[in-house]
Amino acid sequence: MSDDKIPSPEAIRKAEENGLVFSEDGKTLLECRDREIREAVIPAGVVSIRGRSFCHCTELARVVIPDSVAAIGAGAFRGCASLSGVTLPPGVREIGELAFFGCESLTEVTIPAGVARIGNSAFGECIELTRADISEGVREIGEEAFSGCEGLASVNLPASVVKIGRCAFSGCAELSCVTIPARVDSIGPGAFAGVGKVVSESSKFPTDEFGALVDTGNRRLLYVPPDVSGYDVPSGVTEIGERAFWRCTGLRSVTIPAGVAVIGRSAFCGCERLLRVTLPVGVTEIADAAFGECTRLVDVTLPAGLVRIGSAAFANCTGLVGMVLPESVIEIGHYAFFDCVSLGKVTIPASVGSVGTDAFEGAACEAEVRRDHPWVFKSPAGG
Repeated sequence: MSDDKIPSPEAIRKAEENGLVFSEDGKTLLECRDREIREAVIPAGVVSIRGRSFCHCTELARVVIPDSVAAIGAGAFRGCASLSGVTLPPGVREIGELAFFGCESLTEVTIPAGVARIGNSAFGECIELTRADISEGVREIGEEAFSGCEGLASVNLPASVVKIGRCAFSGCAELSCVTIPARVDSIGPGAFAGVGKVVSESSKFPTDEFGALVDTGNRRLLYVPPDVSGYDVPSGVTEIGERAFWRCTGLRSVTIPAGVAVIGRSAFCGCERLLRVTLPVGVTEIADAAFGECTRLVDVTLPAGLVRIGSAAFANCTGLVGMVLPESVIEIGHYAFFDCVSLGKVTIPASVGSVGTDAFEGAACEAEVRRDHPWVFKSPAGG
């Protein structure tokens, strides 16, 4: 990379004819004013592409990034739906958050060795992305970096990686296997939700005989393979992590041991064959969307001591027929039982002080709840 090189006046002039705008010294591409641009050639000598420069240039199909570029700013190419290929030069050091988010036609990407961290959501929702080559030297995969890349079939995590962010590869349904390098010491919840298989070389994140992944430091269950049909959560686990069982469509039964305190966000969301769940004493929170879209769930036993039922916690559980809330429950979140069309009976204790907007909308018991428990709809969060 040649930081001291100044783009030639002729190159700047040609680029400006295509709607590109540069800083006074020519080293920063500030924006693209032609929102229908189809091809962009960035002149040699440009060092950085400012955030949102090409954001939502939906016709942009090709961009040439020179070797001089070191930084690609946040959202620089966000929503460039026609961009089918991009070559990141070896001098790139920074890929900002949302840099290529929603580039729906992008099929392959190679992350250069000089990039220490891939920004949050940098390649999120790149639905046609099939291959991501991450070079040795990259240390951190940001939150949701490749989330929603439903066609991603191949990715390598080099030995240099030490941190994998929350939901980094969530929703990568075509990704049959990911290997976690030995040096990884931090994995965010939901990092591999929906991935076919996870192999771990890290002693901090062992996998069990079912292929489930546990964070031993935080005592959090991180991941369960989507094809598992029954699972006993290991003793010692205190939290079912965010998206741990997300879209485990074959899951029919699960045993949750004493000691678990939190059922994380979307933990069992989309487990459409799950029939019954008993939560042990000690569980204090059922987080947002924890059991959302468990369409065959007919019975849930809630423990004494439960305090919070999160937003959409049981939304679209169309098979759920009845529920008794323990005397300890204080809060019921927005849309908690939304569209539970078979939920004909629910017992709400006097301890409940807050009920979110439309918590029972579409539930069979909605009219009865409003009639028999009017106080819960008078709270500040009420609907």
